[in-house]
Amino acid sequence: MSKKKIAARLLGTCFLVVATAQVSQASVSDRVMFDAKPAAKFQVIDSGEGTQSILVVTNAPFDVSIAGVIGEVSVDVTTSGQAQGRSFGAGAQHPGESEDRHHLATPLEAVIYEGQRATAARQGSLWDQAVHMTISYDPIATPRISVTPRD
Repeated sequence: MSKKKIAARLLGTCFLVVATAQVSQASVSDRVMFDAKPAAKFQVIDSGEGTQSILVVTNAPFDVSIAGVIGEVSVDVTTSGQAQGRSFGAGAQHPGESEDRHHLATPLEAVIYEGQRATAARQGSLWDQAVHMTISYDPIATPRISVTPRD
C-alpha cells in the first residue's frame, strides 16, 4: 500500500495502542494516544457559471475561503448523497452551522464557512468521510477557493 493511501486511511482517526509487558510475573498495560495532524482536503467536482461544487474531508475544524469575488457568496452543505456517480458521506458528520450568505466588498481572500468540527465521524474511505458544498457567487467571477484546517 502506498504512503498516500496509508495517509488517507489515517485522515481523521486517532489510534489507541495497548502495549502489554510482563514485569516480575505481573501484567502491565500502557496506553499511548496517537493524534493525527489537522488536515483538510477538497476536490472540485463540478463547476458552472456562478457555482462550484466541492467535496471536503477534514479531521479537524476548518475554514473555507474564497478570493476573486465581489458581491454575494453563499454556501450550502450536504452530508450525504451522490457525486460523480459515487456515494459520499456514509461516515461523515455535519461540520456545524455557519453563516451561509456573505457580502464581500473586495476580491481579497475571505472566510465564507467555518466548520466547527471535522467532517470525518467514523473510519472509512475519503468518500465516506466527505461532505458536499455548493458555493454560489457572481457568474462573472473566477474565484479561488481554499480549505484549511484549524488547530
